[in-house]
Amino acid sequence: MEVLRCFLALTLDEHARAQMEQVQGQLADRGVRVRWESNDKVHVTVRFLGDTTEKRRSDLEAALSPWASGSAPMDLVFNALGAFPSSERPRVIWAGAFPTDILMACGQEVEELCRSAGFPAELRPFHPHCTLARVRERDDVHALTKAIERITFDPILVRASELVLMRSVLLPGGSQYRARASFPLNRSRSIP
Repeated sequence: MEVLRCFLALTLDEHARAQMEQVQGQLADRGVRVRWESNDKVHVTVRFLGDTTEKRRSDLEAALSPWASGSAPMDLVFNALGAFPSSERPRVIWAGAFPTDILMACGQEVEELCRSAGFPAELRPFHPHCTLARVRERDDVHALTKAIERITFDPILVRASELVLMRSVLLPGGSQYRARASFPLNRSRSIP
């Protein structure tokens, strides 16, 4: 039985990834010492699955397919920088997406589908964001915090039109992501 480390993600188009790279450049210009997330890995994790068996993946894929075909593409607007777990103790620097009702409903619906496929409940609330960097050294946290607070950027707009089941392979130089399945969001959105 093949066990893979997986997550579900909304991917960004090339233009949006290039804009995220410009935000990373602003941080780099301020001398922030971090490990940058590569451009091709920038995404929004909707649900981390962890180690998953083939059976559980298959059950989840069977549930996601009809859900996705009945869901409309959604617009994501990235408009803020922040850090996890907090700006006082940054370990991850992120660009956050505005939590629209549609985006948050997507997170909740995907969570329910994951539970129905046998995954344990996610204890952390859904916080839509893209990881830009991981903090390596904490010798100048104050400067890093100030950089995060002071950098501004024009909102980055992305049309999310598919949910992707990604495999995460942990390697000595960092993780690599590989798409395992794609679930296009096909429903046309009616205009009131």
